[in-house]
Amino acid sequence: MGTYQSIDTGDRHQVKRIVVKPGSRLSLQKHHHRSEHWIVVSGAARVTVNEEVKTVHENESIYIPIGAVHRLENPGKIPLELIEVRPGVISARTTSSASRMTTIALDEFVGQ
Repeated sequence: MGTYQSIDTGDRHQVKRIVVKPGSRLSLQKHHHRSEHWIVVSGAARVTVNEEVKTVHENESIYIPIGAVHRLENPGKIPLELIEVRPGVISARTTSSASRMTTIALDEFVGQ
């Protein structure tokens, strides 16, 4: 499916680099306590936010509001690379495996 790397974490933000393999997608998710900003660095992303599906290209971004049902997919032939910014107060819960407790996965990971 891909990989992610935590780039920076501060008192009020967390930044990750996410790479999704061609043809793969991440689980349909929902977060009760955080929003996210995704900036596409290379490739193209198919992003679902609630009922809307949008293609986000290199050097474009999209905002995922708190509580929105969302999914990230790579419909292309090259790896999708994006930067995810999570604004707000960052606690030990959001930087550890316990952060999964604030994420509701609505389906399983699919793809390579």
